[in-house]
Amino acid sequence: MDAAVELAADRRKQAFHDVMIRVEKEAIMYRRTALLAIGLWRSNRIGAETDLFWRLQLRGWVVRYNTFATSTRLTPPRLRGWMAERFTWTAAVIENLFAHSRDIVFQPIRYRRVVRLWLGEWIMLAWSWYMTALILWGVYLLLTIHTPEIVYIVATSGAILLFVQFVVGMLQLIVAINYRRHKGLPNRFVWRVGWFAWANWWITALFKTVATGKVIYNMLFDPETRAYD
Repeated sequence: MDAAVELAADRRKQAFHDVMIRVEKEAIMYRRTALLAIGLWRSNRIGAETDLFWRLQLRGWVVRYNTFATSTRLTPPRLRGWMAERFTWTAAVIENLFAHSRDIVFQPIRYRRVVRLWLGEWIMLAWSWYMTALILWGVYLLLTIHTPEIVYIVATSGAILLFVQFVVGMLQLIVAINYRRHKGLPNRFVWRVGWFAWANWWITALFKTVATGKVIYNMLFDPETRAYD
């Protein structure tokens, strides 16, 4: 149930901006004309479906999420499978950020529909790098400088950041929930905001940092994924 709520909330957020930037195990229907216009799928991408979504929308096609559709999502039964799944989704979005950022920067009017979410994804990526660096810096200080002041500074910074994340999570929940269909859902799943603020966001930050390294490595050294057109 948690995974289904998380997926629906993410889709509602993207539907609010009228743009889809990632796809994660959903039933998808395409128009044949649209697929032929962009050259079908590309097998040299980490996430073929996410790459397809980006290219469709950059060519002017509209991709919408049906908030009233019912689907079943099968989650991996083991932690290793869940981590591999999350890493693939994260790397697919970062891959498309690197692949299409030049076109969006130099032609913002043409790609104005995706500019808001594109900018938001870059901000989230920068936040992930910052948080990973902050975690490593805090661990280094705790291991090398054993003073109460350092512990107080690190703990206070974490508490302030957790409060900010809680507020942002509440705003995301308000935007994401379909109130006409999920009556009473905010009261039942407000606790998920705390989960996102404390655990899921930290895990996402680590995934984004590692996935960035993989994407850069593929761009520089992997001949099959080097051509980012």
